[in-house]
Amino acid sequence: MIWQVVGNIITDNPILGVGYSSVYHVGMGSILFDYADSWVEFVAHGHNGYLDLVLYLGFVGLFGYLFFFIYPYFKYSLILTREKLSVDDSIIVLSSVFVGVFFVLHNMTESSFFDTTRHGWVFFSFFFPILVVMNTYRKD
Repeated sequence: MIWQVVGNIITDNPILGVGYSSVYHVGMGSILFDYADSWVEFVAHGHNGYLDLVLYLGFVGLFGYLFFFIYPYFKYSLILTREKLSVDDSIIVLSSVFVGVFFVLHNMTESSFFDTTRHGWVFFSFFFPILVVMNTYRKD
């Protein structure tokens, strides 16, 4: 039921979405009141991070986010296949990959993108800079 309402809103706003944090917890002005007439009007999130991301930022935002998210892992898959890493580097890279996989799977049933109180976003925010720094280090 929630995904159906979110899908209807996305259908009407596919390219740029409806705006970040403009759907849930915004009171009677929420767009949910225009599309739902039941308990769905009062939900805290869409229970799917990818749907919520498209809802907020449209498909432009989804593709931008996926590039931002996938690019470091793609780079490190190349490093893992081409270079012999030290044990410390391997642990950092594999930890980042495990956190990334968890984050991807977790957001299929929950919405933790852009939510600073959710552990997945906090972990991602911690490990992504490590990947970027390691990537810079590898270029030297």
